[in-house]
Amino acid sequence: MATEGRARKGIGSVETAVRLLRIIEQAPGPLSLTQIARAAEFQLSKTHHYLVSLVRSGLVAQATESGLYTLGGYALQLGVAALGQIGRAHV
Repeated sequence: MATEGRARKGIGSVETAVRLLRIIEQAPGPLSLTQIARAAEFQLSKTHHYLVSLVRSGLVAQATESGLYTLGGYALQLGVAALGQIGRAHV
């Protein structure tokens, strides 16, 4: 186990994906690719590649007509599961 105060090594791409998810989650409505890239301070191509994977996973949804992005069905499933685990002992 890592000692306190020492940073643990993580996976940068996971942290990048979570950053995009947080941007979408905190938005007042659906966002365009450009809006997400600008908020994340990423290039459009990098943002697009991540969003493709997030859409495939169900964490993000893209409207077919407008192309705008919102949280997807799997994000909702995770939220419901998290609510169901509140108060349970974590091992």
